[in-house]
Amino acid sequence: MLYKHQWIFDEEPLSLSTWETQEQDHGMSGWHTPYSADVTYRASSPVEMEVTAFDQQGMPTMRTYGLSPTSGGKRKLYVPFFASKGVLYKYRFRSPAQDFYLYREESSVLVSPWGSGEMPVPVRPFGNDDRDQSRSMMSSSLAAARSGGA
Repeated sequence: MLYKHQWIFDEEPLSLSTWETQEQDHGMSGWHTPYSADVTYRASSPVEMEVTAFDQQGMPTMRTYGLSPTSGGKRKLYVPFFASKGVLYKYRFRSPAQDFYLYREESSVLVSPWGSGEMPVPVRPFGNDDRDQSRSMMSSSLAAARSGGA
């Protein structure tokens, strides 16, 4: 006999014509560079991905990358970036013809401090659709150290 139930599922993201992040430092201080992105999306028409790098004076340098239509299916696309360096980055996705779906939690960017020789690390600059901070928990000890305990 079923006394209580709770539905567990992830909703599809909203269909959007434009989506963008705030300017962010990827959790790194000083100059750094993004090498590539793995973007998970679904689109019936082409989507433009704009990556804007800002220097220490706030001067922007923008590059645009084209994401091809997915024929109605969900796709994870590897996008190699042109060489750039900046202290802050902003990402913008737009499709003037038709709305698209961006799976933010499943997308990531490889970033490395400039000139460090370190291996690039994946960051998730697009966030997620859930305001629960423990959902994106990568390290339980770091999450527990946050204010609010999550």
